[in-house]
Amino acid sequence: MYSTIFGAVTFKKICDDEEYPIVVEGGGFSRVYFTGDGKYYNYDEAECILFPSKDNQDWSTFKTEQPQFKPFEKVLVRNHNGQAWKISLYSYFSRDFANPHACIEDCYNQCIPYEGNEHLLGTTDEPKGKEG
Repeated sequence: MYSTIFGAVTFKKICDDEEYPIVVEGGGFSRVYFTGDGKYYNYDEAECILFPSKDNQDWSTFKTEQPQFKPFEKVLVRNHNGQAWKISLYSYFSRDFANPHACIEDCYNQCIPYEGNEHLLGTTDEPKGKEG
């Protein structure tokens, strides 16, 4: 994601009952909050400053694909790119958590299927198709 004020940011979660439900990280801040329509301040003259990417400012083309994991499915998890992947068993997904993938022992920000990604266990490598 990209903000005209904060630059490249990482989506963290949506809080459904908040005035500023979109939570991102980046721009030197641990958490930055936006309105549901991408405004930093909620007033009539404010403009959207949060976009899918620096090159794409068209929200109609933005797709969020959240993998559907089943309870007790084997997954690889970590919280950030510099961390090594470790194996866990999936429990559930919750937008109420900063790390939305609840697994047996903890909650994580990044979660991928173990099947097909076995070679990533214990590494900090990116899954195929996620480089860059």
